[in-house]
Amino acid sequence: MKKILAVLLIIVSVAAHADPELTCLWLGSTYKIAAKQRDLGMSPQEAFDNDKSSDGSGSQNGVSDKIVKRIINQVYFDNDFADAGGQALADQIYKTCMRTQYKPLPEN
Repeated sequence: MKKILAVLLIIVSVAAHADPELTCLWLGSTYKIAAKQRDLGMSPQEAFDNDKSSDGSGSQNGVSDKIVKRIINQVYFDNDFADAGGQALADQIYKTCMRTQYKPLPEN
């Protein structure tokens, strides 16, 4: 539950992006890459240096470098992510993100 809440906070932070599906795909990919970097023994700083915006703008795909740092810190230091990784993690993040794009139907 804690993991889902932490992910939802990040999703809410990037929800304003023009194309929600692309944002959700990008978030899933970012979590997957951060987990792979962790598993390869890269430091969090090395992971961030590889993942931050390459053009110096502080943002890529509508997502700020601050969000990238938050994702890296979650994957590296949150115990809920200790064994998480690969395509399964990317798929979970994507599905969680896409669910936040919809609202329940009214009951009337």
